Amino acid sequence: MKAGKFARIVVLAVGMLAAMGLYVWKATEWSRGFQPFLVHGQGSPGGPHETFIDPIIPTIMVGSFDGGATKFATVIQITSTGSTTAFVSGTFFNSDGTAFPATFRTNQSGLPTFNVTFQTLSLPVGSTLAIVADQDVPLLGWGSISVSSNSRMGTGNVAVTTFLENRNAVTGEVKFRLPVDSTSAGMASFLLQRFSDPASTDVGFFIVNNSSTTADITATFRKADGMIIATRSLQLRPFNQIAYFVPDFFSLPPESPGRNYTNIVFDSNSTLLSAVALGSGAGPYVTYPVVRLR
Repeated sequence: MKAGKFARIVVLAVGMLAAMGLYVWKATEWSRGFQPFLVHGQGSPGGPHETFIDPIIPTIMVGSFDGGATKFATVIQITSTGSTTAFVSGTFFNSDGTAFPATFRTNQSGLPTFNVTFQTLSLPVGSTLAIVADQDVPLLGWGSISVSSNSRMGTGNVAVTTFLENRNAVTGEVKFRLPVDSTSAGMASFLLQRFSDPASTDVGFFIVNNSSTTADITATFRKADGMIIATRSLQLRPFNQIAYFVPDFFSLPPESPGRNYTNIVFDSNSTLLSAVALGSGAGPYVTYPVVRLR
């Protein structure tokens, strides 16, 4: 798929946040030289499959965002990695915290489909729960997985792998897959390293508040030498997800040509934040990690 075509799909997807009163990126800037990916740096490095207790899936996407030419699906695999059976349940949300209306399919005979939430399922050691959402209506949201066992630490862990898949809506041909790391919701402070070039590349981000109370968040934007360029505060309502494009978030003036190296530190009174970065660059494997500080 052409980079510009995918950029339009992503812009339409995050444009759904605007319809709910949430901030989104500028299409004209985001589409320049776009090669997309989703990454998250919380926890140990190793791609979109980490072992965590009560992991968060910061972004899920289903349906067509380009008039029916292609269609997104979200595929989630949850594998029991501990020494005893793990018990898992999950809930999925729209960006405004309401129930995510997609129909999910699973590989479990006792639960072939579910909507919004699934109650406790037992996963014997080494077994995998597969969850797929692939309906036609475009939807953007996030998910929360809960894990329990007789002893939560070291015995009932799970590994969660999530990716967004885009297919030709007519032929079913896979166009691309994008990984989304599933991470424990335990961040009160995190760092986003930003590499940008006005001609071709920049970064945006999603933040999820997996809490029943509003999160106050302060973002501090610094140059490579540590000088503070700007700060901004915002409130994130309970179980809400927001998306920002960095230049618009800080109302940045045009940057100098060439490569610019900056970073953003996010601090909050909540300890239940999760985040995912979405970047443009020279290829699909360029990374903009979100690094947990505390």
